Amino acid sequence: MTLWDKGTLGDKPPASSLVSASKIPITAQSGAAGGKPTGAVAWAVLDEGVKVRINTRYADDASSAGMKTAELGAGERQGVEFIPGLNPLERRFFEKNAQESATIDKGITRLNFGLTGDAIAKGSGVRDALRTLTHDVTTQSVGLFTDTARGGLKQDFQLMMNDPVLPKEYLAKGVYQACLGGNSLLGPAEPKWDLLYQYANLYRSANSNPYPKNVTVSGGTPLLKAQTPPNWVAATTSGTTTTINTTPPPGLAILILTERGEKLGYVPRDRNEILARLMDAGKFIIARLESKEWHGDWLRVAARIYLRDV
Repeated sequence: MTLWDKGTLGDKPPASSLVSASKIPITAQSGAAGGKPTGAVAWAVLDEGVKVRINTRYADDASSAGMKTAELGAGERQGVEFIPGLNPLERRFFEKNAQESATIDKGITRLNFGLTGDAIAKGSGVRDALRTLTHDVTTQSVGLFTDTARGGLKQDFQLMMNDPVLPKEYLAKGVYQACLGGNSLLGPAEPKWDLLYQYANLYRSANSNPYPKNVTVSGGTPLLKAQTPPNWVAATTSGTTTTINTTPPPGLAILILTERGEKLGYVPRDRNEILARLMDAGKFIIARLESKEWHGDWLRVAARIYLRDV
């Protein structure tokens, strides 16, 4: 059956614009008509992403950096006046401060937009012109977030980073490995999803003060605290004896020690990925203490890290 015909496309639509679909019979599951066809359904899925949006506005008087960025990034210069049949919709109609623009805002469907166009441009036939442009223009900008490499839908990165835990299909996997399957494409150099998840959550954990719990403040300047892996103790002290835990924690962690085995701290989690991969490959990493400063009960240690290639 034909889903889009003359009623949608105008009196003389080209054959390539017609949309047809096969009927799928609907069979009753129970009752007197059980097992018998009771109707049919047909549908088509079309890609709105290839259409031009025609009812967005723009601001010639964008003054702030935010407004200018929005104007550049939103693609709001639709150029409707250059589309045959829609020429009467002048550029000035789409300015945000124009009276006509407030009317255009109500055009949330092509039909409403067509009626609006006829009213603003005084019966110019915009509504009829839109019918032949059904496959070319839209008043909507909603689309599917599709995965062109593997098919299906993409995973929304922001939603994934906001989850309480990283989804199991991404745990301990490289970015390309998890997305494309198979073995790691870059070997030890491939970034891990665990690292991205940790980095995204560095500043997110709320606390009673205005800053997240991983951040302290010194002289009005927020400073990121070094983090110890949860449920893991680096060293224990009994009297004057300190015993260092030589069993590494899960995930990536680099403990910095003095030549006498004294613990200085950890390489910040958001910076240890490359260093950890180099160490896994047998490279020798050393650190040189640059400065140290107490901030309340927390000692901030700054060190430079070097690769000694022997």
